[in-house]
Amino acid sequence: GTGERLMISNSYNCHNARLPVPARKNLLFAGDSLNEQNFSDKILRYKMAIIYIHIGTHKTGSTAIQETLRINKKLLKKNNCMLLRIKGLCDRILKMDSFDINRLDIEKNNVKRTIKKAKCDNIILSCENLSGNVMNAYMDNELIARSLKYIFSDYQVKIIVYLRRQDFFIESLYTQLIHEGNSWSFNEFKKKIAIRSFDWFAFLTRFAIFFEKSNLIVRPYEKIQLRDGDVVKDFFHLLDIDMDARFKCPKKLNHDYNREALKIARICNTFLDKNKKVRLRNLLQVTNYMQPFGHYSFFSKEERKALLTHYHSTNAMVAKEYLNRDNGKLFYNVAPGEDKDQQDNENVSVDELVKVMMNILIYNDSLNDFYTIRWLRKLEKYLLNLVRKIKC
Repeated sequence: GTGERLMISNSYNCHNARLPVPARKNLLFAGDSLNEQNFSDKILRYKMAIIYIHIGTHKTGSTAIQETLRINKKLLKKNNCMLLRIKGLCDRILKMDSFDINRLDIEKNNVKRTIKKAKCDNIILSCENLSGNVMNAYMDNELIARSLKYIFSDYQVKIIVYLRRQDFFIESLYTQLIHEGNSWSFNEFKKKIAIRSFDWFAFLTRFAIFFEKSNLIVRPYEKIQLRDGDVVKDFFHLLDIDMDARFKCPKKLNHDYNREALKIARICNTFLDKNKKVRLRNLLQVTNYMQPFGHYSFFSKEERKALLTHYHSTNAMVAKEYLNRDNGKLFYNVAPGEDKDQQDNENVSVDELVKVMMNILIYNDSLNDFYTIRWLRKLEKYLLNLVRKIKC
């Protein structure tokens, strides 16, 4: 059901701590030739560390989770947790095009040294790109999973993954690419990606091969299924971290555009340079953003129905095998337009331009930074030119 929770218990550690040193040594390090005199709680902690690898997927609140982990170091420490931050680790794993033992040994030793210094039992690594190349429907993630298994082979590993319903996932991915400066229409985007290849059961199986199914923590990314409707609270709950008075909320998150802003950004991306695209993105994310779990409707009713039918059986397998749901229901939400013929128009209307411009002007008036106001006015001119182009 929706109340699944991973309970992290320290009872095993507490029980062993009461045993004499030789008994603890034999229990935890069977086969190791370890000098009893050098046995320490630090080594015990090193051997018993649990690694939680959060692999996304994309468009499931990963940025919010990562930023919250980053600014809550004291809270993590209080709960015997640490965020693993080794510069370039994930990038180097992703750049590997083959299983290179020599390169992986370097990463493995770096990880060992870092964890050995950590005074905690629970290590968290979060990177949605560890799911694989999203534009290739994650088909390359078997090498990533194998590499992670090798690097963390000395530890108990749990893989945490959030899955979004495929139609919502694809529509949200499209908006992300517009954020990044692309100007494709949705139809053009569909030609560049295999929309029928996001098989979540096959995706999970490639990780289960190396980490076993029991070590995969699968969470459907739906407001109704997340703890208090919040992915950050859900993630912290999985780790049994108490979000007490020390908890800090990120000040700035990576918001999606609302429908009107998305249309304007797509058109502006065709004639703005890279720097102006970034400025436009920052501006629209502050003034014209969509609330969490908001939905777009780029698929027609028929397309959406066909896509959901295509994924029905494999989604049911995920629900049954990873969530123990006999009913085979992985997702519960109904999409806007799913029960009627409703599809977003990609063309910009004058009313939509006025709405976006008003939000920009209101935000502009609230600023006192001369330089920020100056570049905002430049962007306003671009938008006004856009209005003239549309009228022509």
